[in-house]
Amino acid sequence: MCKHDNKILILQGDGEDFWYVPGGRVKMLENSEDALKRELAEELAVPIEINRLIWSVENFFTLSERKFHEISFYYEVELHELPANGAEEYILEEEGRTYFFKWVPVEELDTYNLQPAFIKEKVKDVSVHTAHIVLQK
Repeated sequence: MCKHDNKILILQGDGEDFWYVPGGRVKMLENSEDALKRELAEELAVPIEINRLIWSVENFFTLSERKFHEISFYYEVELHELPANGAEEYILEEEGRTYFFKWVPVEELDTYNLQPAFIKEKVKDVSVHTAHIVLQK
C-alpha cells in the first residue's frame, strides 16, 4: 500500500472497469516481500522500503465468469521518492499492456471501483496489528 500526503496510489489496466493497488504475483520459491519489491521496482521504478504487513486477505470472487480464490498480503510501503517525478497520474506500458496510475485522496476512494472494496474503508484507519480478512461473495 503506497500512501503519500493522505493519498493512495491505485492503478487500472487498459480495458478494465476496476482499480487496484500496485503489487503482483509471487513466483515459485519467492516470498511475498521479495515479490512485492520486485513488482514495485518494475511498476514504480523508485526505491522502496517495506515497513510491515498490514493485512492478509483471502478473497473469493468471480471475474469474467471464472471463480477465484486469491490470497494476498498487503504491506505498508515507504517510497523514498515518488514515481514519475511526482506526477499525480502517469501511464506505464509493460508487456504489451497499458496501465494507468493515479494518486487518489483517501476521502475520494469511494468514487472509484477499487477492488477489493474493503480497502476503501480499512485504509482510513490502519491498525497497528496485522489483520486477517476473508472476503466471500
